[in-house]
Amino acid sequence: MIITVIKGGKPLTETERNKIRAIFQESSCPNESLKNSFEGFVSFDGHVLHIDSHEGDRYAYPEDLSI
Repeated sequence: MIITVIKGGKPLTETERNKIRAIFQESSCPNESLKNSFEGFVSFDGHVLHIDSHEGDRYAYPEDLSI
């Protein structure tokens, strides 16, 4: 599965990428786990994970992750 992550403010760190992959591999409810793990979580619709920052989406960095 490929998840597109849109993060406002700055690109994903390697730690964030690893955390997202682990959530999808280990969690029975990834939406809730993402909400609890990422400050600025906006939504996950099954294909797109949206994480906002204090800077908003003015500088958004979309990135595809293979899960």
